[in-house]
Amino acid sequence: MLKTFRRQLLYVDRIRGLVAYIRYFYYAKLRRMLRTIDVEKMDPVTVRHNLRSVIPLMNSRRSNIFIRPLSVIERVHENSSILVIGPRTEGEMLLFVAFGFNPKTIRGLDLISYSPWIEIGDMHAMPYSDNSWDVVVSGMVLSYSNDPQQAAREMLRVVKHGGIIVIAVEYDSGELSREELMQRDGYVIESGMPERRIQTVHGLLQLFDGNVDTVFFQQDGYIAEHPNTIKGSPTSTVVVIFSVKK
Repeated sequence: MLKTFRRQLLYVDRIRGLVAYIRYFYYAKLRRMLRTIDVEKMDPVTVRHNLRSVIPLMNSRRSNIFIRPLSVIERVHENSSILVIGPRTEGEMLLFVAFGFNPKTIRGLDLISYSPWIEIGDMHAMPYSDNSWDVVVSGMVLSYSNDPQQAAREMLRVVKHGGIIVIAVEYDSGELSREELMQRDGYVIESGMPERRIQTVHGLLQLFDGNVDTVFFQQDGYIAEHPNTIKGSPTSTVVVIFSVKK
């Protein structure tokens, strides 16, 4: 009962964010465990941009948009092994726990880590053996890649036959120019520019052509006239969740 109550507390954005921040302060500030790497196939501003966003995204509220539908798929259970690519902070990991997943079977992989929960590594060359994971999650990460096809090949390699892949990317309508983005944000992720970004469910599934079995959930970002900020993201989101056949 107490364990369930503690888990349910993590549903609350402020509580989850506070827990994530306390753990960040302990591991990154007190124990000085913050580490980063740069990789050739990622946009050059990736690490700098994400370090700037560590504190604001502690609660990882926007991840609800793909964790919630994943949690109701019947073949996924609380002890499924889950690889989370690019969680940035422990907030996303804690949200998985809030939805009932076992923290002992969840691992993160990122270019940035301060956490014993998140390993340092490159999604284009993951340090895992073939068929290692029941679920592989890539939330708001693929747009940073200069080689999304290679990232997709790696996801296919490490997920089990019949396993689940979750992909989510922010939708960009292309209304702002590069100069306007620079003025607004102070940076531009070149690999994420609208003309280069994969921004539809169809485009994401094409990366896995021939290996897609059942599509359990899909949402295209252009369907909504305005993004649903209640779900935690200031922009519309493209999401697809599917099982893999090998």
